[in-house]
Amino acid sequence: MKHSRRGRRRKLAGIRLPLTAALVIFVLAGAYIAFHGIVGADRDAPAKPAASSKENAAPEPKADETVHLTIDCIGDVMMHTPQIKNMYGADGAIDLSLYFEYIKEDVAAADLALCNIETTFGGTLKGGGPALIFSGPDELASAIAGAGFDVGITANNHMLDSGYDGLLRTIKTIKGAGLQVAGSRESPDEPNYLITEVKGIKVAVVAWTYESGKAGDDNNRLLNGNPIPAQAKPLMNSYVAGSGDEADISRSVEAARADGAQIVICYFHWGNEYQREPHPSQRQTAQIAADAGADIIFASHPHVLQTMETIGGPNGKQVPVYWSMGNYISNQRQETLNNHYTEQGIIAKIGVDFNTGTNAATNFTMSYMPLWVDRYNSGNRVIYTVIPLTEGYENNASLRNSGHLSRAKSARAEIIGLLGEDIIWHNE
Repeated sequence: MKHSRRGRRRKLAGIRLPLTAALVIFVLAGAYIAFHGIVGADRDAPAKPAASSKENAAPEPKADETVHLTIDCIGDVMMHTPQIKNMYGADGAIDLSLYFEYIKEDVAAADLALCNIETTFGGTLKGGGPALIFSGPDELASAIAGAGFDVGITANNHMLDSGYDGLLRTIKTIKGAGLQVAGSRESPDEPNYLITEVKGIKVAVVAWTYESGKAGDDNNRLLNGNPIPAQAKPLMNSYVAGSGDEADISRSVEAARADGAQIVICYFHWGNEYQREPHPSQRQTAQIAADAGADIIFASHPHVLQTMETIGGPNGKQVPVYWSMGNYISNQRQETLNNHYTEQGIIAKIGVDFNTGTNAATNFTMSYMPLWVDRYNSGNRVIYTVIPLTEGYENNASLRNSGHLSRAKSARAEIIGLLGEDIIWHNE
């Protein structure tokens, strides 16, 4: 269980197990390792599950109790070729530590944390190397879990970049790292939504990505310009904007509710790349989701930040929407695209009260933490670092190493100019 405070949050002391329970766990863990072995350099095996940084287990809420939840969400976690080439530390091992070093305490403090994993885990081809350009190392999944995230979103336009087998392997690798998955599944018999229990409250995550096919042409379904294999379509959540596919999104939200979800989060991969205002198709899809009963909407894909606001839902409900949270980490930036907005992102932050007596979610608060991706040379390696632009960021160790303080200041000013002054979790 995590506890949130106004401003910077701190974790409670860990829960101590009775001696007998600890001995049982030790014996079971030893038996597991003896049977399965330890994942080593074999990239075709799922990543070793990371030790959980979060205790979601909590006593069942009382019959008439208000439970406060905090939810963190980030945008696109990407692995471009230059990142892959520079991910090895001095000892030759994969080192992704600075991807999450400065945000993991905050993320671990949230009751639920989500991220869009915009790469595949396709394993290796013969002779080594990533399977395709958007195929990252399995260690990334473990790094995400180790940073305190709970759910990996797979519904994005790159989810088939390693093919059908890569789609399945990606799911297995994410789960193997200790994360839950929303947006794709291993069997068509599984629901197209995730329900997870958070502090005794059932929270659904409904994740969908746009397709690049032509509206109304069911024989030409494309994702990222590639035909969608027939066997893959039942395993993934994708839609063509304006084609009527949005009815599937409504049914997904409604099915999650019917399955017991008390809060429904939608995560959409949508819109036009590098556009800093929501496209009309985004607004249309968001309204469809809100009308179906979604409580919160997060989104990504434009690779730049867009505004955040609320839209109307049934019975006067106001639904928080983050139209695009921008990149979390990537190689998209001023030096590569002549677009410095791609270096900016946020941790979207939601607070919500859920009353078990009325079965209603109320008192939503929207906030965010501004982020900036720094990149600099260190020896023979290019270092990528995600820096929270919060109080005291000027003293960030990586920022001092890079000497890019002026760029960080400009990024912070632009983010605040777009989203407002409320940059730290509030009303907690």
